[in-house]
Amino acid sequence: MYRKVGLSVGLLGLDGGFLRGRLRFARGDADLRDQAARASRSSVLHIAEGCSRGGKAEKNHYRIALGSAAETCAVLDIVELKDGPGIQEELRRLGAMLHGLSNR
Repeated sequence: MYRKVGLSVGLLGLDGGFLRGRLRFARGDADLRDQAARASRSSVLHIAEGCSRGGKAEKNHYRIALGSAAETCAVLDIVELKDGPGIQEELRRLGAMLHGLSNR
């Protein structure tokens, strides 16, 4: 499904699974962990829906996915996590792709 836009969200780990494996949130940060999980899943779902649409609707879903990726990145700005900077770099790369897709 994602081949249409050339995105590999599985490779980037944006399905929320990265929260269980790559990142360990400190006690007291459960709300931020949950917010990051919701935002990252939202990115994946909106990319998938955008792939199935055309025209303005497609672009709108990519814009929403971009916002959700930025939200996930912002959570990683707030908390200090070992793998946070690497994941933020991946999210920014995804954001650049989504920005291009939403403006073509």
